[in-house]
Amino acid sequence: MESAAPEMGAFTGTIEEQCRQFGSILGLEGPVSEEVLFAAVHDPSYAHNLLSARRSEMFLNYLLSNPPKVDSASEAETEAKSAEGTPSNMVLAKKVGHALWKWAKAGFATVEDEIYRKRMDACTVCPHSQSKPDKLLYNALSKSAASDGTAEKICGKCGCVLSKKTKLPTESCPDNHPELAGMTRWEEPITV
Repeated sequence: MESAAPEMGAFTGTIEEQCRQFGSILGLEGPVSEEVLFAAVHDPSYAHNLLSARRSEMFLNYLLSNPPKVDSASEAETEAKSAEGTPSNMVLAKKVGHALWKWAKAGFATVEDEIYRKRMDACTVCPHSQSKPDKLLYNALSKSAASDGTAEKICGKCGCVLSKKTKLPTESCPDNHPELAGMTRWEEPITV
């Protein structure tokens, strides 16, 4: 059931293409259903379980047959009400797909608590940090919000939920440090 992994930037295109690409990521011979794709985008736990179950055909088949329900009417309504300056749900879905793929390739590792706190401290004082807009994808990503409210903030440069992005070793801050050349606001080297 294994197949060649897609390139990092391959998670793009129409919904049908994204279903095919996500199927390839999961090692399937064909595309996942739209319901599976939307559920994976809106439920990070479901997406994590899918990626974790890639080598267990029985578990993967169960997950593919039983995706959590996503309210498509709310999706369309939220998409139409997109707040100015924030990415659309489709753009966010693509970003989540890229981040999930990179994270899967890294073995679902997370950064140490000290690094997470340093990154969050930098994000807290960053001028690009902003309140989470009322979008279906942000609401889904914030379901496991920390009690300190950090999940309610997003990055105005990339649109990511700060409490999620700062935990992933495969992610980096999209902004240059205002005082340290060659470094991000997280005081980590700028990735090329």
